[in-house]
Amino acid sequence: MHVARARWPSSNGKTYESIYLRESFRQDGKVKKRDIANLTHCDPAEIAAIELALKHKGDLSALASLDGVHLHEGASVGAVWVAAEVARRLGLPQALGTTSPANWPSGKSSPASWIKAPVSPPSA
Repeated sequence: MHVARARWPSSNGKTYESIYLRESFRQDGKVKKRDIANLTHCDPAEIAAIELALKHKGDLSALASLDGVHLHEGASVGAVWVAAEVARRLGLPQALGTTSPANWPSGKSSPASWIKAPVSPPSA
């Protein structure tokens, strides 16, 4: 079994695609194909899941394994967003002033950077 895709251009310039779950077999010495299901209108995630299951059909337990997965921590923006949202709801941007950087006292950064500074990760 495999997932087969057929693409063809139309006269209006669009390219159409049909996606099928197919089975190949031999009959009278010739290779034949049988459509098992039309996947054209399925969600792309469902089609990807079917392709992944077919790729590992000999050992589906490998799909549940995390051996080949590499995790790394990305930038955390949740704490910054929460602090900025709390500040906004309390009216701190208006109290601190949101004028242009040219009007800020010298040596001071933007009000947004005052919120971000305590939660910024240390530089490597």
